[in-house]
Amino acid sequence: MTKRYQLQVLWGLTLLIGVLAILCTVFAESLSLPSPAVTAALVAAYLLIWHFSLPAPTVGIISLERLPQIATLLVVGPIESGLINAIAAIIWPFTNRSYSQGSWRIACIRALHNAPMVIAIHLIAGHFYELAGGRYQIQTLQAADLAPIIVLALTMQVSNTLMMTLFFRLDGRDVTRLLTPIYALADLLVVPAGVLTGLLFLTLPTSTFLLYCGVMLALVVSVSSLKDRATQASVPSLAHDLSGAMRVDAMAQSVLDRCRMLFAFDEFFFVLADREQDEQELRLLHNGDEQLTHRRRPMNRGLFGQVLKSGESILVSDWTRADSKLRQRVSMIGDPPGAAMIVPIKLGDETIGLVSLQSNTVDTYSQPDLYLLEQLAEQIAQPVADARAFEQLDDYKFRLEERVNQRTAALEQLNAENERLVRKLRRRGRMLERQNREDALTGIANRRCFDETLQECLAEATAAHKPLSIALFDIDHFKRVNDAHGHLVGDQVLRRCARLMERRLSDDHLAARYGGEEFAVLLDHCDLDEARDLADSIRRDFENERWQADLPIKSLTVSAGVVAFAPGMSAIQLLAIADHRLYAAKAAGRNCVVVDSTE
Repeated sequence: MTKRYQLQVLWGLTLLIGVLAILCTVFAESLSLPSPAVTAALVAAYLLIWHFSLPAPTVGIISLERLPQIATLLVVGPIESGLINAIAAIIWPFTNRSYSQGSWRIACIRALHNAPMVIAIHLIAGHFYELAGGRYQIQTLQAADLAPIIVLALTMQVSNTLMMTLFFRLDGRDVTRLLTPIYALADLLVVPAGVLTGLLFLTLPTSTFLLYCGVMLALVVSVSSLKDRATQASVPSLAHDLSGAMRVDAMAQSVLDRCRMLFAFDEFFFVLADREQDEQELRLLHNGDEQLTHRRRPMNRGLFGQVLKSGESILVSDWTRADSKLRQRVSMIGDPPGAAMIVPIKLGDETIGLVSLQSNTVDTYSQPDLYLLEQLAEQIAQPVADARAFEQLDDYKFRLEERVNQRTAALEQLNAENERLVRKLRRRGRMLERQNREDALTGIANRRCFDETLQECLAEATAAHKPLSIALFDIDHFKRVNDAHGHLVGDQVLRRCARLMERRLSDDHLAARYGGEEFAVLLDHCDLDEARDLADSIRRDFENERWQADLPIKSLTVSAGVVAFAPGMSAIQLLAIADHRLYAAKAAGRNCVVVDSTE
């Protein structure tokens, strides 16, 4: 027996001796179990609760056992309810293969631990319940009963959590992953149902109470069904909107996280079998220091190759005492692992992959651990196959789309008149032209660049019947800046104004310094409303800018005139109207935008 099992047995015996001592010395004379029929019914209720509530292979992390525990404790008291619960706790490991991990040894250990544990929980909870003023055989619930019931539920939950934490810790599991808030709080949700069950047992006729029990049984089965769906939803499915490869990798990560909950290990392997390439495909390797994905090696190499070929699991409790045939199949670099498990992922008779855990410590794994890992591999087999099939379909679609895209690209290159390519080349040419003809002070386009680009856009707008607008901006009272602070500050202001304008413009727009403190903006693909809104946004930017942060001026505003192109208009006419509207803005008090429709 390994050390962790010895520690669990020792802990279970300690609980048993303590509970027996308390029962014999304190409660021996007051012990009185219900009739055999009622006792058998309550034991059956516990077994049904555990059957429909315990998820495998997590082994007892979530259940609804608080319902019968609270009910029986309120009806018959803590001693009797604890003993009834203990009878069920002894029977359960020997009737559920998943809970006992396929091992009579584990079944005995769990029975030895759980039976005295549930008695202790009932005795502790009952003691604090009585201290809080709680009463038994409650037939009518009163306001004074609420506080003791809350104390009862919390005490029962806390004592159960602490004892199970120690048990899982002795089992070598990561209790921080197992004992989640859901585990700590889920059972409290059924406490009201437990109180209600106790009240109805004492007040309803037997036939009516049996009907209620049927309804509660249906509820428990429904919760179990929802739990199964939630478990399935936690594994990536075909409906997931990620690519197939990502889904398989995410599934491998999910299996790694589950194994962290259940086992101690130093290395984790998730491998798929690629029969077409005759290779092992390592989808995830995690050894604590690094995490690797997508490595390949020959199919028949090492112990992994043996498992993929035979479909049989391998358990090595101590590598130094391993079978010589196993040792011959592996060429190791460095020290061998202390213990290892390799479990195939099988779909029907086909082995599609494997999961392996390795530990540097000998005797880390036993047959029950192998059974638990096999159960996990069985659960993920179908999702792995589905994800792998979809991954292959994704690869085929990608190759097909790539070929179509290549042919489409070739055809597009032959179509010199293609509008998209022409526009792209024109925009690139415009960008190069702008770089060669920038305003030396502000770094934006100069007047020559603006005029030539305007001519091109007018021709394109006329041919394609698309909208085009221009806006002329003039800095209000700019002469005062030069007079008060000098031309060097004025130049800084002009450069900052250029940056403010460009910040609002897209690739289809062009800002230029048109002369002095006047700027022009070419708004390709913009109608009059859009141009007005954009010009007003620029005006507000000037008004709200914190000029005094790095310049000796407190505020600065601009006025703007906006005009939209109409068929038949020339560049001179368009600029003249915009200039006229700019002066109208100046006359209107500055810091405003005046628009003009040419229709």
